Order: sequence, then C-alpha cells, then structure tokens
Amino acid sequence: MTENTRYGTVLVTGATGKTGRQVAEAAGAAGLRVRAASRGGEVRFDWYDPSTWDGALRELPPAVSGSSGAGR
Repeated sequence: MTENTRYGTVLVTGATGKTGRQVAEAAGAAGLRVRAASRGGEVRFDWYDPSTWDGALRELPPAVSGSSGAGR
C-alpha cells in the first residue's frame, strides 16, 4: 500500500494498549504515517506528565482529543 501523505503523521496515544495498538495498526495499513505513543513506549506520552508532550506532538498539526485518561 502506498503511504497517504495527505494527512501527514497521525499520533496514536495509548498505542501499546489493546485498543490503541489496533488503531495504530489500522492507520498504518491504510497508508497513514503513525507515531505510536504511550507512557512506556519508544515515543513517550502521558497526559499527566507535560514533559512528555513536546516530543510526542512535535511537528504535528493541531488536534483535539476526547480521551479522558480514565484508565488511571
């Protein structure tokens, strides 16, 4: 499949979890560039640790999330 560059890179938070992993895999299979992030992954992202935000969000377009972080 060819890479879909129309949308740039998409950030998938919680990408090492049950649902996030499936979302990241589906996005990649659809040809999207995926930045897979999680609290313990290669790309660190934790809603409760603002020091992790810059690295995960670098060079991404603005976005809105409805994630509640309810798993904590």
